[in-house]
Amino acid sequence: MDEAPKPVELLLLRIIDRLNDMQNDYRLERFFAKTAIFSSVNDDKRLLVKKGWLMSEYIHPLNYYTITPLGKQVLQTYYNTDSIQHYIMDIEPTGFVLSILHKIDEREKEQ
Repeated sequence: MDEAPKPVELLLLRIIDRLNDMQNDYRLERFFAKTAIFSSVNDDKRLLVKKGWLMSEYIHPLNYYTITPLGKQVLQTYYNTDSIQHYIMDIEPTGFVLSILHKIDEREKEQ
């Protein structure tokens, strides 16, 4: 890895990795529809595929995404909800996305 991942990359990796129903284009677009990054989500997903952090598979009529072992390594190395909290609140000030990430964190602690 040449440089630390951007917050948007970490956010997308985390959502795709931990929320099974968010692994296709339609669900991701709906999830991010009211955020400031909505218009760039498709480009960001393509970049993650290009970096080898996500794998994309087309099953008519949607692309489905799976996090790769390299993507999991990126998350383990760099991801922390608290470290990207300000970024998340900037792109989605209602706190919806942040609350989802906190619930994911809580579930992981319980396991």
